[in-house]
Amino acid sequence: MIGILGTGTMGRGISLLIATSGQDVLAWGRSSKSIDAFNSYIARWLHRRLEKGKISEEMRDASINRVDTTQELDSLSGAKLIIEAVVEDLQVKRELLGIADRICPPNTIIASNTSSLPIDEIASKTQHSDRVIGMHFMNPPHAMPLVEIVPSKSTSKETLDKAVAFAKSLGKKPLILPDIPGFVLNRLLFVLLHEAMDLVKTEMVDVATVDEALRNGANHPMGPFELADFIGLDVCLSIFEVLYRELQDPKYDPPQLLKEKVAAGKLGRKSGEGFYKYHS
Repeated sequence: MIGILGTGTMGRGISLLIATSGQDVLAWGRSSKSIDAFNSYIARWLHRRLEKGKISEEMRDASINRVDTTQELDSLSGAKLIIEAVVEDLQVKRELLGIADRICPPNTIIASNTSSLPIDEIASKTQHSDRVIGMHFMNPPHAMPLVEIVPSKSTSKETLDKAVAFAKSLGKKPLILPDIPGFVLNRLLFVLLHEAMDLVKTEMVDVATVDEALRNGANHPMGPFELADFIGLDVCLSIFEVLYRELQDPKYDPPQLLKEKVAAGKLGRKSGEGFYKYHS
């Protein structure tokens, strides 16, 4: 059984990926409301896949049956691997990984899906930091092949090997990276996003034009604003803040345009409006 800490966007996506690969999942959520939303999303996503002919009815039902939920962290003590996928907040992640470290036997791997925070800092509250590692899945996990595998200076070779093997078992392409802020993908992506927002802020071009240029000129499946809305503008802001704090580089200074969107509650697809408007 694989334990998932978090029932939000990435917790849902990683749970679906694991369940459809034939493995059991136990997802922890803080509230019954978040768990209900999680279960509803899982059922809807699998039903849509069935309607599109991507999976059989048998696979849909089997996948649903492989996913369970809990509000009790102790329930995850039997997991062979725990993947934390909660808000991009160092203290929250430290707390949860510290609890997982206490309740799980020594052979359990504890991974964080952080997209920007140093693994060494996340693992600092654990007693067995040798079994802690970063496993950064891309969004959406079922579609994106890359998983950034990030060992800290304390991570054992056994933990690293098991994390790589697990990613491959899901059909993913693991890439082992150093424990640096933002790893590789977000170090590159957020420079692009910053420049895109600068272009729009100067009113030289609009959001749709920037996105069209990247889609049709650089073969990106999504433009930077479409992607930011997909990720969640609040998540993007958190990543910018981490990168700027860690690197003190102006190209990661959180853009004012992004701050204004988040302050207004326009968080992207999940709120119905970000840089674009969405219909449920």
